[in-house]
This record gives sequence, C-alpha cells and structure tokens, in this order.
Amino acid sequence: MQVADAWHLWKNVGEAVEKTVAAHCTCVRAVFEKPPTPGPTTAPTGDDGPVAASIGTLDVCGRERRLVVRTRGRFALVQGLLREGASLESICHQLQLDRSTVRRFGRATCIDELLVKAVNRSTILDAYRPHLHQRWSEGCHDTAQLHREITAFGFPGGIQTVRRYLRNFTPSVPVSAPRPAPRPRRVVRWIMTNPDNLPDGDTLSLKEIRAGCPELDAVTDHVATSPR
Repeated sequence: MQVADAWHLWKNVGEAVEKTVAAHCTCVRAVFEKPPTPGPTTAPTGDDGPVAASIGTLDVCGRERRLVVRTRGRFALVQGLLREGASLESICHQLQLDRSTVRRFGRATCIDELLVKAVNRSTILDAYRPHLHQRWSEGCHDTAQLHREITAFGFPGGIQTVRRYLRNFTPSVPVSAPRPAPRPRRVVRWIMTNPDNLPDGDTLSLKEIRAGCPELDAVTDHVATSPR
C-alpha cells in the first residue's frame, strides 16, 4: 500500500512539473538565446537537431519582438479594463479586437500563458535561421544572395520573407546563431532525473534554466526533496 501511495505521489509531482515547464517555456527559450555558460561540455542541441532554430521572445538585436510587445500591451489593457468592470463587448469596441481575442486575453492568468503560444508559432524560415545568422555574422548582408543560398537547401519561400526577417539586423553588430532550446518534455526529464544520473551537458543546461527562471528553480528544488 505504501508503495502504491509513493507511486501516486511521484506521479502527481511529475504532472505538476510538466505544467510548470509548459507555463515557463518562454523563460527556457530566453535562456538559450544567450551564449552558453562556460562548462566542461557543450549543452545538447535538442530533439530537433543542430539546424533547429530557437523562436524566442527577443529579436536578433536583443530587443523584445514586436509580437511579444504587442501581446504584453494587449494583456495589460484587457486585464485593466476588466478590473474596472468593463464588459467584453465594451473592450472589443475600445481596443478594436474581436471577441475571441478579448476572451483569450481576459481568461489568461498571466502573460506567460499567452506568450508560450505566441512565440512557438512555426514559420517556413525556422530551419534556415542558423545559416542566415552565421552568414550575416560572416559579413554577407546581400538579401538576394542569402535567399539563393537557403533556396539551394530547400527553402520554399520568396525573397520578401527573407527580407522581412533580415530588416532588423544591424550590419555593425555581429549576430550569433541562437541555440535551439530543448523541448518541454526534455526539461521535465532533466528535472525529474536524479542529478547524479544526469550527463554533464544536461546538468549544465538545467543549471542555466534554473538561473534564468525562479519558478523552474523552485520546482527543481521541490522535486529534489520529494520522496522517490
């Protein structure tokens, strides 16, 4: 009976960790947009392989993406109007937003819930971002040339897609390729695994995540003290 109780407790801990990691994916992605912390080994490239690009909250110049700024602004406005007692219809009219959008922003308990979905939208450029970043850092700022190169690798889009992506690049500032962030299930596995059994690279990655997100740091401590 005690064994069964312990199993259910550990299962509940795992489910709580999964929810916490899912709610803080933006924190994980922000951590992996920065240069890796020096250590004995390089952090793993993630489940998607070395060509996968991190789609985070920052643009190539280190500023918050316009999508993120817009999402934060709408969340603050909708939540503020709701606290003042405004109806959904009134908010839709004031902010010129459709009802489903206002309802989604109103039901969210925190901005992270909205940002997780917003920044995880995939685009046809995702697999080619590392190449674009590398070539830009090498001094190639010719959009047509860069478009030709990724087209040779299989990119199906037009030059305008590449031009829109590159328009925020600053020629005078070297741009390093982002590290691909690990998938949520991988972070959950790191947290739930006995630290003594984690490879050095995974230990280093988890350490970076804990340093960048107080909530995931706290949940990792909780797991460490939970009966297994």
